[in-house]
Amino acid sequence: MEVLFVIWEGEAVATSDAARGEAVSLMGAYVFELLEKGKLKGGAPLRPASEAVTVRAKEGKPLVVDGPYAETKDVIGGYFVVEVGSMEEATELARSCPAVTRGGVELRAIVPMG
Repeated sequence: MEVLFVIWEGEAVATSDAARGEAVSLMGAYVFELLEKGKLKGGAPLRPASEAVTVRAKEGKPLVVDGPYAETKDVIGGYFVVEVGSMEEATELARSCPAVTRGGVELRAIVPMG
């Protein structure tokens, strides 16, 4: 099964160059660990939330607004797609992700299409 790891970052990681540099270094080691285990299917960091655009309907018409869709202290900083045998295995892999201490990791099973 494939599981999406949504990487949530605290505001300091998202806005501080020093914090981001440390996070990138730690995350690089984590990526290498996932690769060694043959679990990583893909993933990438995302541009800052301040550059995001959200499209949603207002009165039945698309409305484009700048920024993330919700006000929050944490922002989505990136994602991984991992191949695992169960959500329990995904949870164990996520426990060692550096983002756990900087915001969090949300795990979502991917529904196979096709």
